[in-house]
Amino acid sequence: MAAVFLAATGHAAAGHGDATESPCEADLRLKCRRWPASEKARIASERCVPVASVNDMASVMAGTVPMMSFEAATRHIANIAGLNASSSSLQRWSPALGEEALRFEREEVVVGKPLESRMYLSIDGTGVPMRKEETAGVRGKHEDGTSKSREAKLAVMYTAERRDPETGAALKDRDSATFSCLVDSAAAASGSADPSDFARRLGREAQRRGLHDAGEIVVISDGAEWMRNTSDEIFGGGKVTFVLDKWQPRNAHPTPEDAIKGVHAVD
Repeated sequence: MAAVFLAATGHAAAGHGDATESPCEADLRLKCRRWPASEKARIASERCVPVASVNDMASVMAGTVPMMSFEAATRHIANIAGLNASSSSLQRWSPALGEEALRFEREEVVVGKPLESRMYLSIDGTGVPMRKEETAGVRGKHEDGTSKSREAKLAVMYTAERRDPETGAALKDRDSATFSCLVDSAAAASGSADPSDFARRLGREAQRRGLHDAGEIVVISDGAEWMRNTSDEIFGGGKVTFVLDKWQPRNAHPTPEDAIKGVHAVD
């Protein structure tokens, strides 16, 4: 099963630094939702963990297991939370936690209100190393056509009304950022008018954050066509301002003029 990442609103997710940084540089943390009572009871009986602490265990797991090996996670959880969990237990629990996160992302959509009249959306994609069975049939860049990774697509929604006192650059507002990251496709099925899996996921998160009611949406990306097309598809072109991630003109283009090509490059 492909990894699922749903990060939390809060200090860990708020981030620091300017509003045009690459979203994949953010400090991702998984957000744990309350587990069903039946799953709590099973975990408690299996590991002799007090039922009241199962949510704490799941929360610690969610913020630890994706960042390191199961063996390292076992030691880390014991050190930071005083909870004992073997690496084999973490391997069994992780898929259940991932499935619960997936279910929440797809089914629990409560329409929210925008925090500010101007909302920011950063979009990026990055390769995630995968087991061999997860890349079967996936066209890769190796000479034999195989791939050792799959692309996870990340969307970060936040406000940036703060300003750097020296430069005046926009800064992410504390506790304003939420993250949604998953290995899914931005390509619609051939011959279908239905949105892609990524477009649907982005649309659900936009509903939760109230982006459709925002006066302006600033979309920050590397300028890839699929990012622009998806944003236009969901929000329409009238209130969307596209901003080129500052790392793109710095690292991939000799001059800002070459990089802009219809997209505003902001430092």
